[in-house]
Amino acid sequence: MRNPLTVCIMLLAGLWLAGCAGDRRAVADRLATGAGLQPVSIETGIHRIQAWRRLAAPEQPATVYIEGDGLAWLDRHRPSRDPTPLNPVGLALASRDTAANVIYLARPCMYGVDDSRCSIPVWTERQFDEPAVAALDRALDQLKQPGQRLHLVGYSGGAAMAAALAARRGDVASLRSVAGNLDPAAVNRFHSVTPLPAAIDVAALAPRLARLPQLHFTGTGDRIVPGTIVTRFARAAGPCAAVVSVQADHARGWEEAWPRLLQMPLPCSSN
Repeated sequence: MRNPLTVCIMLLAGLWLAGCAGDRRAVADRLATGAGLQPVSIETGIHRIQAWRRLAAPEQPATVYIEGDGLAWLDRHRPSRDPTPLNPVGLALASRDTAANVIYLARPCMYGVDDSRCSIPVWTERQFDEPAVAALDRALDQLKQPGQRLHLVGYSGGAAMAAALAARRGDVASLRSVAGNLDPAAVNRFHSVTPLPAAIDVAALAPRLARLPQLHFTGTGDRIVPGTIVTRFARAAGPCAAVVSVQADHARGWEEAWPRLLQMPLPCSSN
């Protein structure tokens, strides 16, 4: 029989998590509003995607930020009931971008979208599968202007999605990753967790991006995505991909450094 104090602590923890879940959308709205990003909910026919955007000069390229995995898991064994991030690093990066055109894409089922197709497998074992990529692909088609070029930025697991999108779209001008999971299978092996059988093979896409200007930022203190995995992807992508080490861990240090990192020149690019 459980100790009553233990039960009480567990109940309080559950209430705390529930409260955080209710606050996460409000936190994102405040962050986005402060940067002039307006919310938009996109129905893709696969999943409804929550996005924020600022398109002040539609004739110019747009920078697209793709969020990480969010709160997909509470621990190694317990999935979350709401993948909305507690700390939306991807949105924080977008908020520090002063470009005229900025788009932020959440991953499927984040931010309490009204979508009956959402279920725990969507943000756990199926978070990197083909429908997840296709939903973001369709969302971008609706969010961008006709003929507009895109600079993709992916944070953590969002980097896998950004790389997959870059490999299939013809309007991508560059790719940047931040603490990027560019090989979900290798990251899972590193952490000795169950593989994701439905996940697309992101690492195999690297040679298809050989002519695309790329910068991949790794944190010197990142214990989630080893820098060796990012470096291996960049080498497979060829000379237009460079890796930059930054004094950061997986989630901390990126927002403050982002304005400076965003100004770094891209390989194989005249911009």
